[in-house]
Amino acid sequence: MNPEFYLAFEDRFRGSRDLIKDRLRFYLPFVAPLRDSCGLAPWLDLGCGRGEWLELAGEWGVDAQGVDLDPAMSQACVAMGLKARSGDAIRHLKETPSESLSAITGFHIAEHLPFGDLQAMIHEALRVLKPAGLLILETPNPENLMVGTWAFFLDPTHNKPLPPPLLSFAIEFAGFHRVKAVRLQDSPSLAERLDLGLADVLNGVSPDYAIIAQKKADAPELARWGAVFDKEYGCTLDGLAVRYDERRERAHRLADQAWRGAQEADASIQKLQWALQRAVATAAEAQADAASAREAAESATAMARQAAAGLSALQRSVSWRVTAPLRWVRRLGRRAPDA
Repeated sequence: MNPEFYLAFEDRFRGSRDLIKDRLRFYLPFVAPLRDSCGLAPWLDLGCGRGEWLELAGEWGVDAQGVDLDPAMSQACVAMGLKARSGDAIRHLKETPSESLSAITGFHIAEHLPFGDLQAMIHEALRVLKPAGLLILETPNPENLMVGTWAFFLDPTHNKPLPPPLLSFAIEFAGFHRVKAVRLQDSPSLAERLDLGLADVLNGVSPDYAIIAQKKADAPELARWGAVFDKEYGCTLDGLAVRYDERRERAHRLADQAWRGAQEADASIQKLQWALQRAVATAAEAQADAASAREAAESATAMARQAAAGLSALQRSVSWRVTAPLRWVRRLGRRAPDA
């Protein structure tokens, strides 16, 4: 492959130097104790690329050297005043004296190697590191479904994805004392969010991970790293999938509760409608009864008026005046005492 092509490819797709340096600062809590534990023993960066890690090491006052198979990469580092050389990483390790380095790093180199070569590199790294020294291998994370099925294959020099348990076991099998998988570059908001969607499960898992391994040393020396090795980092596929399922279950429960509430409300509305209908019917019956009562009262009033009119007419008649003495005698007879 044309070396200039790959350098341009890195510039286009990996991200700016400042972005990569910011990401690499994550490792400072792991490498900072090396100064007290391993003294001024230098670091070696395998596949140093554009030299971001070498530049950071210089800012931290560490003597670091890089090696890269791509001459264009190593030349770019040298042009920036960094220590770098062109060559094969495994051959360089084999030429390095035992227990002479405090840290060996490889950022996105493991996925480029055949697995047998990767094992050889890990074996040589263990030999070259001082006690308590660190091996850091960062690689794309195939747990992230978008990385494992698409983004990984964007780089034509990639060999095959390395699931975290495989790389962890390979390093543990080589004889490293402590092995830690740390997942990187996920969105910090995912740790707190409850509204996870399917896109978060597909693309939210940490897109990169690193295996940070430590060579055996005395317990007091290893204790310097206790806190950083005990901490958990990043998002796993299982973790996001479980949280997504929990969110769906919560949504289903809320929907079911809302449906039951709607059913209960509908039943209450039906009861209210029935009661309203009964009230309307009762009011209609009462109104009909009132109308009948008004008609009866009006009829009685009319009859009373007719009777009064009849009586008045009778009293004004001749017969009424002729029979008046008789009515007087009759009333008088009713008042007389019994004999």
